[in-house]
Amino acid sequence: MGRKMSKSYGNTITLSETDEEIRKKTKVMVTDPARKRRTDPGNPDVCPVYDWHKLFSVAEPGRLEWVRQGCTTAGIGCIECKAAMAENLIKWIAPVRERRVKYEKNPKQVLEIWMRGRRSASCGARTMQRVREAVFGWEKKKARSSDVRGKELRKKKRMATPGNKMTGKDAETRSEERVEEPRRRRPTKSRYQCTRGHSTFYWI
Repeated sequence: MGRKMSKSYGNTITLSETDEEIRKKTKVMVTDPARKRRTDPGNPDVCPVYDWHKLFSVAEPGRLEWVRQGCTTAGIGCIECKAAMAENLIKWIAPVRERRVKYEKNPKQVLEIWMRGRRSASCGARTMQRVREAVFGWEKKKARSSDVRGKELRKKKRMATPGNKMTGKDAETRSEERVEEPRRRRPTKSRYQCTRGHSTFYWI
C-alpha cells in the first residue's frame, strides 16, 4: 500500500537519486483508491500519478491523452502508468542532477556564487533601509522610542536605590501611585487653635 512522501518513511525523491531509485519509489505511489483491479476503470482527476504526469510528461506529445484514455477505459494498468511517468521524471531530473554533481565536485565555485549573492543581498538591504527611512521615517521613530525607554529605565533606577526597600515592579507601581494620587495639603498650624472632642480647628 502506498504512503505519502516523507523523510520519515524514506520515500522522498531527492536530486541525488539514481534512475533505479526513482523507478522503485514511484512504483509504490498511491493511485485512484476506487481502482482495485486491473480491469476496473479509474479516474485520473483523483490520481496523484496523473498530477505528476501533468508536471513531467507535458513535453511528450500525446502522453496525457494516453494516460486519461487508458485509465478511464482500463486499457492500461497503474504499473504501466507509473512506469511512463517515472521515465519522464528521470528525463526532467537528469540535467539538474548533473549540475548538482558538478557543484559537489567544485566547492570553491559554490562559495564564490554564495559570496556574490551575499553582496547583492547586502546592497539590496541598504537600498530598502533608505526607502523605509524616506517613506516611514523609521530612524526618527526609533530615536523617539529609545528616548522613552531611557526615561523609563532611569525612573526605575531612581526608585530602586539602596535606601529604598522597594525594587522592580513594586517600585514602578509605587511611582505610578505617587504620580496619579494628588497631594493632600495639610493645614497650616497657627497660634490660634481650638480643640473640641477629637477634632482640632486651626485659624490662619
